[in-house]
Amino acid sequence: MGKMKLRASSDPRRSGARATYLRATCYVTLALLPFGAAWAAEPPSAIPPQIKELEDAILSHRRAIRSGHFRVKRTYDSWEKNRHEETEITTWIDGLRVREELKEPDNDTMMCFGDRYFYHHLILKRPRVAHTALTVREIKYVDRKKEFCFHEPLMLMLHPRWYRAAVVEHSESFVGSPQRRDLRLETTNWRGQEANKVSFAMDGNRYNYWVVPSHGYSIVRMEVHWEDEQKAARTGAVEASVQHIRDGIWFPTRVEYRAYATGTLVRQEDLDIEVLSLNEPIAAAMFEPETMGIPADTLVARMPPDPGGELKWDGQRIVRMTEEDLLKRMARRPDGSGTFRRVLLLSLSLVFAAIGGAVMWWRYMRKPSDAR
Repeated sequence: MGKMKLRASSDPRRSGARATYLRATCYVTLALLPFGAAWAAEPPSAIPPQIKELEDAILSHRRAIRSGHFRVKRTYDSWEKNRHEETEITTWIDGLRVREELKEPDNDTMMCFGDRYFYHHLILKRPRVAHTALTVREIKYVDRKKEFCFHEPLMLMLHPRWYRAAVVEHSESFVGSPQRRDLRLETTNWRGQEANKVSFAMDGNRYNYWVVPSHGYSIVRMEVHWEDEQKAARTGAVEASVQHIRDGIWFPTRVEYRAYATGTLVRQEDLDIEVLSLNEPIAAAMFEPETMGIPADTLVARMPPDPGGELKWDGQRIVRMTEEDLLKRMARRPDGSGTFRRVLLLSLSLVFAAIGGAVMWWRYMRKPSDAR
């Protein structure tokens, strides 16, 4: 064995051939790596021409909605979490400007995305009415993906933050998306109207949506099917009743959301929508704090902080606080309130009483037994 190995390694022709073979193998392997990666990735299937034509029509009709003002009465029930909610939401949308007023039993919330700033104001209603600080952030510091999904005309044109019935992501993330697989199209019926049903797989889930061409290519129903961590079948379904508003534009007037776990209804939400205007001018002032009813002398929390000092809302604009303003605010801050003082005095009294009792007990125990 040793001689054969020595003979083979000492033959320059065999060594050269082996080196050439190894180099060729490496080159071929490196050349095929991109193709192997592409095969392993299994790229999404191309969008069939009929589906692309349909989805182009959907996007074209919904992009025609540029502005809107509507009021929504929302009822939500979850039997999984034993929760019931009733909310009224008023929304103004004009391009990327959005203002929403959310009224709930315990508090009211106002959010506004203007041209330069994002505003947030909260009014606590229980146990008493109290206004919190007005939060102001420059738009460039706002993560729209987390706090503001672009207006949603494809399903509701509603801000998804408050609605489970709204699509969490913008509808263009699935209508026309190249990331889908196994796309299918079939002609069907929806409430007596001819409809198209589009089915596809994406991100491990299965989706179906129904669109009615005669109703402005409105998406009137959407379903998503998936499995939870316990491999139980889950389904979420949204269905909308749409109405012709103006100029060939249809818009939802009622939306129903239902969630099922292994066929059992676990959550539901109903939205009754009153369309106040659509594609009509909305004053720019509606997206600024002067129209939000914020009381004067409200503290302003700004991001980034103002280098000039503390800010407040004076009823018309944001101004810097004077020294007198700061002294007044310190005088009425929560730690100076009567309630806090009473609680503090009671706590201190109990502490001193406990210390006094301990001292008396210690002295008592040090006395001789015959003197007790």
